[in-house]
Amino acid sequence: MRSGKPGAGCMCRRDILNLFLGMPKYKKWAKWWLEEIGTLFAVTHQRYLLWEKNKTLGSAWEAAQAEVEMQVERLQRRWQTELQKPQMHDEQKKILRSMKKHWEGLTLFVEDPRIPLHNNRAERLLRNAVILRKNSFGSGTPWAGNLAAKLFSLFQSWLINGLDPQALLLDYFNEMLQDPWQGTSRC
Repeated sequence: MRSGKPGAGCMCRRDILNLFLGMPKYKKWAKWWLEEIGTLFAVTHQRYLLWEKNKTLGSAWEAAQAEVEMQVERLQRRWQTELQKPQMHDEQKKILRSMKKHWEGLTLFVEDPRIPLHNNRAERLLRNAVILRKNSFGSGTPWAGNLAAKLFSLFQSWLINGLDPQALLLDYFNEMLQDPWQGTSRC
């Protein structure tokens, strides 16, 4: 499988939206990109629904896959063409160069429907840790930061797998109360 930066599409889309909202002269250009990226989200979602229902064989899957591939090719041709235009504004060029740089990672989802087109879930999972770090003014020392990172990772893994971190910690601490020295050997 190719390496890359999944979720970079959100970064490009966010930059295009900022251009759409902040630079009226380039609103038409940004609108085209936003609509086409929206189309890509829609066709990718339709394909994902088929994958989720385990319908990855047959004409419906082939049609959905072809739509995704055609939309990706359309976007690629557009940024390649636009990068050749000398009259592009620096902000437009910046967005297009970012697409070019991250294209391999941006398009990982084409081959693997399990890979999301965005990184919303990952950002949501990190949000609590970031807020806690900000509210507590950081960890203070490198070892505390490393411990916090490991604990956040552990808690998120439990949550993703439908486990209750509070109940698991309570069980652990109760076990430690019964035999503190034995509990440490199981860590």
